[in-house]
Amino acid sequence: MDHLTLDEYWEALRGKRSFGQLARQAHEHLVDTCPACSEAWRNGRGAPVEGTGGPGAPALEDNVPPALPEDERAVGLADLERTERLLVQSREVARRAREDLKLLLAMPRDERRQRVERARTRMRSRAFVELLVAEAEERLAHSADEAAHLASLVFPALDRREGRVERPWARELVARADACQGGTPSTAG
Repeated sequence: MDHLTLDEYWEALRGKRSFGQLARQAHEHLVDTCPACSEAWRNGRGAPVEGTGGPGAPALEDNVPPALPEDERAVGLADLERTERLLVQSREVARRAREDLKLLLAMPRDERRQRVERARTRMRSRAFVELLVAEAEERLAHSADEAAHLASLVFPALDRREGRVERPWARELVARADACQGGTPSTAG
């Protein structure tokens, strides 16, 4: 497996790639290339405390902690099961977001804003807003007017409960939407 590149980290920071994918790739890289990490993963043990077993480093056997007690393994398995459930939920949210965007784009333009503003749960997810911004950015090269229209729907699509618009990811999406509108703030509608 190849090393992670700076571009791959930037893709995750820009929302073009999930951090889960990045973490999975980093994990696979470690397990595939680092003998100590690979052994620890296979044996269900923690990673070496220090050193990797390379020249001048203490022997790996001295650095690998003993196997986890059964109760800690159970906690680890529970964490894996929880992570798997979250991954399934995340995929479902992404699927629904794609469906919602397709539905929105099929609507007449003059009905879109009202549909987004009336939505209670649909068209309110972070995944939907990310797709909406990406669609606006993609259309910018071909139709600045359509891009601006889609970007203007970002702020109404954000769930305003508990300051959600103030979260860093939401501020970034609003800023990207503003850029698609030529700098006109999304809050203006």
